[in-house]
Amino acid sequence: MIAESNLVYRPDFYISDATKCFVTDGPNIGTLRESDIVLASSDVVVNDALGLALLKTLGTVPKIQNHSVWAQPQIKRAVELNFGVQSRDEITVKSAGVGEIEKISANLS
Repeated sequence: MIAESNLVYRPDFYISDATKCFVTDGPNIGTLRESDIVLASSDVVVNDALGLALLKTLGTVPKIQNHSVWAQPQIKRAVELNFGVQSRDEITVKSAGVGEIEKISANLS
């Protein structure tokens, strides 16, 4: 029901502080990795898809690592509800000082 929360309130802008993130377990325990990256988008699907792509870049649990971000239940449901982009082809990634941006973008598949 995470995607459905956007039926109640839809912000104008989404920001994910991914400077430090748990790549296992979570949301407040597990293996902590530092990326020094902050994600921002006016599209919730883009923000979540990039977050998953970042986790894949850092190395995460098999249920995320071994599957497309578009196969993740939360993303699939948000796409079904037309909350944002429908596919990777609609995403343009802009970055400043992010050396791993090509790897992150590749993990958006």
